Amino acid sequence: MQPDLRVEAAGGDITAALRDRLVSLSVEDVAEDYSDRLHLRLDDRPGADGRWIAWPAPGAALTVWLGWRGRRLVRMGVFEVDEIQASGPPATLALWASAARLPRAIRAPRSRSWHDTTLGDIARTIAGEHALDPALAQALDTVAVPHADQTAESDLAFLTRLAGEVDAVARPIDGRLVLAPKGRAEAVSGAALPALWLRPGEVSRWTHRYAAREEAGSAVAGGGVRAHWWDRDAKTDRPVTRGADPFEDLAGPFDTEARARAAVDAAFNRRTRGRHRLSLTLPGRPEAQAEALLVLDGWRPDLPRRWRIVRVRHRLDAGGYTSAIEAEEAAADAAVPPATGSAVPGPAL
Repeated sequence: MQPDLRVEAAGGDITAALRDRLVSLSVEDVAEDYSDRLHLRLDDRPGADGRWIAWPAPGAALTVWLGWRGRRLVRMGVFEVDEIQASGPPATLALWASAARLPRAIRAPRSRSWHDTTLGDIARTIAGEHALDPALAQALDTVAVPHADQTAESDLAFLTRLAGEVDAVARPIDGRLVLAPKGRAEAVSGAALPALWLRPGEVSRWTHRYAAREEAGSAVAGGGVRAHWWDRDAKTDRPVTRGADPFEDLAGPFDTEARARAAVDAAFNRRTRGRHRLSLTLPGRPEAQAEALLVLDGWRPDLPRRWRIVRVRHRLDAGGYTSAIEAEEAAADAAVPPATGSAVPGPAL
């Protein structure tokens, strides 16, 4: 099989115009609050008719699909051109584009307070103020926020901070403001994202790294996490813990037991996920996406089996179509979906 692509601009298919000039195309899909990126490099020599490639206008939208000829292509997303570079020799035109269509105001600092509300209501309010469609995971919609101060903090940074306290992510994608669990391999709807199952023979090369060291000031490996919340009725601090002594103490106190427990769970999961790291390169798998579950099947037994994909870089060039995946160990309660049929990768060109 041969790699294939489709690119649309302004509602029209420009694939044929790009195909003969394509030097390389890469799409980077990143988890959490980072914006997906597109990088396109084209042969910029004038054509047989003496005409040059028309430069796209800043903000022009490009929609990209990747995959294999004869199979259904996978949509990578919509990207807005934000940087253009011409260079030579050889004459080359390079484009960079971002998936995040962010109104400037969402990154502008502001100050206000929020009272007796929920994480979902805050996300919906912020989305409405910036003409974004809210896309909220059901489990996060009703998380109580009795009080929160937003002081000289942008709306996106504020929502990201609140989401981080409950081990979730706030991220603008394709005109939506997404609020979703982190490391649970779930779509916003709560349905499981398709898992990517890999056997050793499907991978060109891989590296696993385990780091037992902890960040300065945190508990030693194997220790737990502790937070305190203020019990207004008893007028005293109360602890919430996960794991065993010695404990890493979180800054606080929190205003409710639920928020303290969520913060403890988030810190514990972050630390666990960060110890094991996995990098793989393999023939292009367009279905691979950030936040999905990666399952290793038939690998050495001392490697973790379940991984959370944190970054995927799809690249198409003269050497073929490859996918480079970075992953961290999945949360202990991330379910492993049954193996299903997946796209069959073809050989490199």
